[in-house]
Amino acid sequence: MTVRADRIAGASLWPQVAGLLRKDLAVFMFRDRLLFGLIYLLGHPMVLPNQEAFFWLGVGLAVALVVYVPAIEWHQESDRMLNSLPIRRSTAVFSRYLSSVLACGTAAVAWICTGRLLSPILSSLLTDSGAPVEAWTTFEGVLAFFVVTGSMTALFLPLYFRFGLGRAAVLFLSLFLALQAGIAIGSGALLSGERLTEALGAWASSVGPGWVLLAVLVGLGCMLAASERVSVLFFRRRDL
Repeated sequence: MTVRADRIAGASLWPQVAGLLRKDLAVFMFRDRLLFGLIYLLGHPMVLPNQEAFFWLGVGLAVALVVYVPAIEWHQESDRMLNSLPIRRSTAVFSRYLSSVLACGTAAVAWICTGRLLSPILSSLLTDSGAPVEAWTTFEGVLAFFVVTGSMTALFLPLYFRFGLGRAAVLFLSLFLALQAGIAIGSGALLSGERLTEALGAWASSVGPGWVLLAVLVGLGCMLAASERVSVLFFRRRDL
């Protein structure tokens, strides 16, 4: 009976997840998608000469896409209504993680495409001795992007499911700044996309890019899986 119940639960999981993803897409209206794209493109003139700023512009787009739907639901106070639906809280958590991963992937595609399309302009405007912005669309640059966005997602979502969006945002920012301070004290410099990319590139040169890719995928997968389990525990205990 237990095995049969598990099969029934597994069979009903994906339709519910698909429904929640369609709900998120409906909340993220076409008008708002255009607005996001316009703001993202308008940010480029301010970061054109700076590789590091270009990297964090892409990360900022990923963060904005991850928190947009929760922010709209929090603002309209519709999250309580959604959580009253006959859907397991673990299903709601899983769909939010899947939606966040898709958001990070969408931001990565936008970041890579705009980097490649704007690379002739960027190369002519760079005045320092660093590599042009195409370096961020290399193997190690893309890995660095996913390491940062995946880690931030894994840190933010448990806070969101435990405290709600408002307090979670404050706590997340505090933890991020504390982490940056700890890295600066330990290594003498803040965490940067350039340093992370160089470290991944050096690692790939020593052990091979395939092993680095596997290690990053396994590491991020384990981190997100552990984060999802913690979020489920937090969300089940939360009084809505």
